[in-house]
This record gives sequence, C-alpha cells and structure tokens, in this order.
Amino acid sequence: SHEYVRKGGAAARMMLVQAAANDWKVPASECSAENGVVTHKASGRSLRYGQLAAAATKVEAPKDVPLKDPK
Repeated sequence: SHEYVRKGGAAARMMLVQAAANDWKVPASECSAENGVVTHKASGRSLRYGQLAAAATKVEAPKDVPLKDPK
C-alpha cells in the first residue's frame, strides 16, 4: 500500500500545481510545490495548499503519476 499512498500524494500535488498555474495563467511546468506551498519563481507568486484546495478539486486527476525518488 506504500506505493498507492505515494501515488495519491503525487497526484494531489500535481492537481494543486495545476490549479495554481491555471489561476496565474502560466504553464504548470514553471511552478513547483514544496513544504505546502506552490510557487512560480519567475513572478515570485506563491499560494499555500489550503488556498488551492477548492480549485484543485476542479482539476482532472492525472492518469500517469511520476513518483519522486524515495530518498
């Protein structure tokens, strides 16, 4: 079940990043998520996960979720 939980977390993170990118009208690839915050470095904007939660529910869940190296 460990991998199942990791995939769920990764999917949620991707949806939060996409929600922020949609709000800022920038590509999601330009955004990063770390320590509960999504950031767009080029503009200096950032939003906490809690601020994005409602918008993230409207983002389609990714079908293929890449996982970070567990290290």
